[in-house]
Amino acid sequence: MLMGGMIFLIGLIWLGVTVKFVRHANRTMGMITEITKHAGMTHTTTRNGVVTHRESQPVYRPIIRFYDREGNLRDVMESVGTSWKQWEANQAVPILYAPEDPSNACIDSFVSVWMFPLVTVGMGALFVMIGKMSKRMDLVHEGGTEI
Repeated sequence: MLMGGMIFLIGLIWLGVTVKFVRHANRTMGMITEITKHAGMTHTTTRNGVVTHRESQPVYRPIIRFYDREGNLRDVMESVGTSWKQWEANQAVPILYAPEDPSNACIDSFVSVWMFPLVTVGMGALFVMIGKMSKRMDLVHEGGTEI
């Protein structure tokens, strides 16, 4: 339950930072100039003396080109990568960027902006609920009553 509470708190903080970013971000349109492919992580396991190397799926991250409010051309790599090609080269996309730091930019989409903070909050809440249910089941199993 404690671990779930910590994850939930981290998710809430992350969500708050995201809300603040979205509220203050400048909006513009950008163009995806290319999709970069990054190798997946290699996992090594040993079972009965046999070493197995397995590589996870590659991650695709777009490079976005846009003009900031001052008219400067910016190229930014999306910080969120996916195992599927969510975007295509030469695709126009809405952009959010921090006015004080235009290199802090992302595609204005659910996956890029909201998915990870919301998943973190949800996972934390789920772990807290599982912990509470487990504690309740222990009380019932021991013959105790809940107050």
